[in-house]
Amino acid sequence: MKRSLFLVIGAFFLFLPIFPSHGESAHLPDAEDWVMATRDTEISDLKGLSDKLIIIDYSLDGTDSGQFTSSEIKALQDSDNIVLAWISVGEAEIFRFYWDAEWEIATESAPCYETYDDRYNRKGLTWRNCNEGKRPDWMGPEDTETHGYHVRFWSENWWKIAMKPYLDRVAESGFDGVYLDPQNSISYWMTNTEEKYSREYVTGEFVDLLLKISKYGSRVSDSNDFIVLIEGDPQFFYQKNRKTQGKILGAVEGIVRENGCSKVSGMEERKTTKAEKYFWSKGIMVVGAECE
Repeated sequence: MKRSLFLVIGAFFLFLPIFPSHGESAHLPDAEDWVMATRDTEISDLKGLSDKLIIIDYSLDGTDSGQFTSSEIKALQDSDNIVLAWISVGEAEIFRFYWDAEWEIATESAPCYETYDDRYNRKGLTWRNCNEGKRPDWMGPEDTETHGYHVRFWSENWWKIAMKPYLDRVAESGFDGVYLDPQNSISYWMTNTEEKYSREYVTGEFVDLLLKISKYGSRVSDSNDFIVLIEGDPQFFYQKNRKTQGKILGAVEGIVRENGCSKVSGMEERKTTKAEKYFWSKGIMVVGAECE
């Protein structure tokens, strides 16, 4: 079946064709179209949609004060929509509930203030970027592209401080599952010259986190159909290690390729990879946007 992806940017919808899924997920309910909403998108902007897979932040503005209520999420689900919460699993964001002001305490002699316009178009965001000594063991350097911080996602403290309470909030609001975005951290930890890890190690640790998220999400949401989608390259998750491979099959319902297509003409489908064919054969949906 051919799916379509809508990217919601504010109140605007951008239509992108999706390659057909050669293998349907055993757990992911059918949805004719997909919708991804940026932060600051009101629930009212999405209420006219039906039979869609909708991906939104758990919060209107990314903070706890803007968390969507269960009644707001249910209003979308009542129109036969599937609603997933977008979560950054690979980078820490300074405006999230888990961020501690002590990690950025300024002194009179070294205020460490920075002002910038971030990728979400919040103008003149000012914060304190200093006091390296008080940062947690899971926090790595800043990603200058996103202004988030790479995290050592294999750290138990990252799970306790960020991921576990994140999933509690997702369950409280009644989401059907999560859309996990590793941001740039996977490639960072495999290429960073100062602290570099093997592909096998990074993959194994990341897949362990996915499985942990899947199991905990299913438990706290009181649903055996808790959906987990991961954004990334299918080839990264295609492992010779059977144990690791088995974990990924048990953790996710689909893989969404980021910029994962080559130039195509019209409706011509690009050649599929061995990794994609493997996941399709195992009931893991693999999708990606068509290039123009």
